[in-house]
Amino acid sequence: MGLLNGEELAEPEHRLAWRAAVSAELRYLDETLGALLQRLPSLGVDADDYVIIVGAMGQALGEDGALGDGRSLGEGSLRVPLLVSGPGVTPGAVSSPFSTRALAAWLLSALGLPPLPPSRVAAAESATPAALFAERLGRLPEDVTGRVSGPSPHQRAVTQGSRKLIVDETGRPVLCVFEAQGERCHDGDDPALRALLDAVSAP
Repeated sequence: MGLLNGEELAEPEHRLAWRAAVSAELRYLDETLGALLQRLPSLGVDADDYVIIVGAMGQALGEDGALGDGRSLGEGSLRVPLLVSGPGVTPGAVSSPFSTRALAAWLLSALGLPPLPPSRVAAAESATPAALFAERLGRLPEDVTGRVSGPSPHQRAVTQGSRKLIVDETGRPVLCVFEAQGERCHDGDDPALRALLDAVSAP
């Protein structure tokens, strides 16, 4: 749990065990995905339809001392699985950067449909181009011990570059900085992050 929570760095034996487990999962996923794709024609899906398979996040395998997901800004965490097929899509790998947040806009454009109206996050990002995302944190389910894991429902957070500002229900700010060695957090504020957080979380 210390490794998954970012409290400890991954040792070589941890990395080997983690890579083996992830490799087994990927082999199972490849086989299952292959079976699904082969069945698509029998389900009425043909070459004129778009098929999009996307992951929620990347997976750190110890490259930057982290294991799991969402614990660093390393390549493993940032690279999200994305498979797309359909009209106008050339088979092969794409090396240019693409954000999964742009996927909906791309699909609407490919289908000739009007774009979605801009969100508060998009408006804030246009004013602050370095902003990556903003989120309102919610409470996670209780774990098997009965403890509530995760932040309170009243906390808010915004991430910009390698910095994350978390503000709890009392207004106490915690500033985190992601580094190759992990995440450093301390009580503190950042005027630019606070302004962005207020902009995207306004009613």
